[in-house]
Amino acid sequence: MAGIQWLSAFLASINGGGGGGGDTFVSSFVSHTLTGDYTIDATTIGSYAFYYNGAVPSSTPTPIDPLSITAPNATIIKDYVFQNAQNLKYLDAPLAVATDGRQAFEGCTVMEWVHIKSGMGYRMFYNCQNLKLFAYGRTDVVPGYDSNAFYNTPIRSGTGHVLVPRDQISSYESATGWSGIVEAGTQFHALEDYTVDGTVDGLLDRAKIAPLLA
Repeated sequence: MAGIQWLSAFLASINGGGGGGGDTFVSSFVSHTLTGDYTIDATTIGSYAFYYNGAVPSSTPTPIDPLSITAPNATIIKDYVFQNAQNLKYLDAPLAVATDGRQAFEGCTVMEWVHIKSGMGYRMFYNCQNLKLFAYGRTDVVPGYDSNAFYNTPIRSGTGHVLVPRDQISSYESATGWSGIVEAGTQFHALEDYTVDGTVDGLLDRAKIAPLLA
């Protein structure tokens, strides 16, 4: 029952998008074919919520339209939440903590950027082949680094960008694991310079991050 209550509240919290509302939205959500730009008011995005969304069978090789999620009030993201969501373009959730983060975004092959507050799980961004930007708002301490977290991403290969709080940049650049992506060429920037309101908890300003994604 708890799972049903969470899903009902979650579905009720979603606004916008390109796939219509009501039964059309629910049908797309359940069938993992959700597309469009959505704003989610929910505070929790549960495990497997967008699992395999947009996955295209080999018999239908043409990918479906992108899915973009803005979640300004989300504070918790569970494990496997977007795993293999092959049409996810971005997630902007500046207050969200990946409480486990295990394989949360693994296989999101078209995703270009992610913005969360904290959390770094096992293989969190594994094989996210187009992940060019990771915005991370944790202010207190540099998190542990899973060596497979950014496997096969531009960030791991040295052509990406990481946004962190201004006063934490030097700590990240010298921390175990993180220093490796710096040596590869990935650049760290002050997160506050790229948010709408100039704080670490603000949504990203699309115009400001555009040059980093070019």
